[in-house]
Amino acid sequence: MTLCEVVLSQAARRLKNKTVRHDTCLEWRGNTTERGYGIVTINLRAHRVAWELANGAIPVGLVVRHTCDNPSCVE
Repeated sequence: MTLCEVVLSQAARRLKNKTVRHDTCLEWRGNTTERGYGIVTINLRAHRVAWELANGAIPVGLVVRHTCDNPSCVE
């Protein structure tokens, strides 16, 4: 699954789980901005995002590892 597909899948799941249907609208019940707009947060591993931005989709079966063995490294 590509990064884009993961993001859209997670966003769709959050929208489904955090909304309530009213007569005139589908209301967001999750976190909001100070002005009331809904916020959808997607949790992704930064090193995988960095790899895909630099190289494209991660091929099936490929394991993206940190050569420095530091989990917070995104290089």
